[in-house]
Amino acid sequence: MKQALKTGIISAIFIIWIVGLASTQTTAKKPEPDFRKCFWGASLNEVLVSEGITLEDCAYESKGNKSIIVFTDEDIDSLIGFIFIKDKLIRARIIPQEEHYSKNKYLDDYKDLKYILDGKYGERPVFDTWHDKLFIDDVSQYGLAISIGHLELNTFWVTKTTEIVLFLEGDNFEIKFGVEYISIDLIQLEEKEKELASKDKY
Repeated sequence: MKQALKTGIISAIFIIWIVGLASTQTTAKKPEPDFRKCFWGASLNEVLVSEGITLEDCAYESKGNKSIIVFTDEDIDSLIGFIFIKDKLIRARIIPQEEHYSKNKYLDDYKDLKYILDGKYGERPVFDTWHDKLFIDDVSQYGLAISIGHLELNTFWVTKTTEIVLFLEGDNFEIKFGVEYISIDLIQLEEKEKELASKDKY
């Protein structure tokens, strides 16, 4: 009787363990994509498939081992750029396309996008860098200061695989605003390409 009871308990524990293992495997989370639906190291073709586009939908540039595709995502009114080295995705950018007559409106856009990114990756500070302090005491001219290269704003986030940089800068009255995603492990491929390109000049 005791032996039968012991055998029954062991069998029950074994069944519970098997069920628990199956449940864990079923509910195991899939890894989150690094950028949109893509993972770092993806090929150009893999990115095209994940985005549901063809090369004809993109502006395409290729030089040496580096290639770039850019296309418009009308849902968010932004340009999306993917940068590859040796057919491996290493960087990406989102560049909002809404233009403003008032340069200060870009500061509002920066705050809005930062709010979204803070919600996803955690709240981070804004780093303001003044290259020329002519307008530092006049908040109403900060947009102008950015457009002529006197001021730039950056916010940084880091995940296990990605460095994310929100930027607002400018030059010659032109504003550059967007967010860049950089592969922590693969960015070295681009650095090596730059080194090789520099050596080829001499």
